[in-house]
Amino acid sequence: MYVEGNEESVSRWIDLVKSLRYKDYHLAVRPALVRREGIDSNTDLRMVGQDESPTVSDFGVRMRQRGVYDWWRRGMGYTRVDGL
Repeated sequence: MYVEGNEESVSRWIDLVKSLRYKDYHLAVRPALVRREGIDSNTDLRMVGQDESPTVSDFGVRMRQRGVYDWWRRGMGYTRVDGL
């Protein structure tokens, strides 16, 4: 799962997910401000609501579209912090 928003909204979402008591839930990346990668000022980032991705690779495409692909890959452990 991925959430984006202001600090209060993100905190409420995380609290809600924790209350669901998923057996294998863990927070992969702590909430933080993220610098977007490769997004120009004309990109519309107002995608709201919930959506399901059929595959991890499809989810990766969505993360790239949102400009957080490298951040997401590091958080998931696909790449190390130093880029290797």
